[in-house]
Amino acid sequence: MAGIEGEKPPAPSWRPGAWFGEPWPRPDYRAPVCEDDALRVETPVGLRCAWCRERIEKSDRGTFLLTFEGPDPVHRECSFRQVMGGIGHHEDHALWCGERKDPDGGRTARQSALEVWALHIGTGS
Repeated sequence: MAGIEGEKPPAPSWRPGAWFGEPWPRPDYRAPVCEDDALRVETPVGLRCAWCRERIEKSDRGTFLLTFEGPDPVHRECSFRQVMGGIGHHEDHALWCGERKDPDGGRTARQSALEVWALHIGTGS
């Protein structure tokens, strides 16, 4: 992956609009980002998410962030967290964002993203 020594992006199959994993929120009702199966690529297992830096697992779903160094995979929940803010922001903005300067509320970036997803989207697929 770009930015991490010894790792390569998931090219050659990657292209703009590419996504990986199962369609979400469910196969019969898809978010616009995963409507086109022609843009679905193999899940980049083992590469690190551009936002949380945790490795992508086989069951993960997501898209790619295009950088100057190439495409980096991003968990769907981590992309959502970047838009909505960390879980601390939702629990107690004054405390976590104001006083402690930790919008993830003491959690890892990935855990915060999963909790924000569950709060707004639900815990299902």
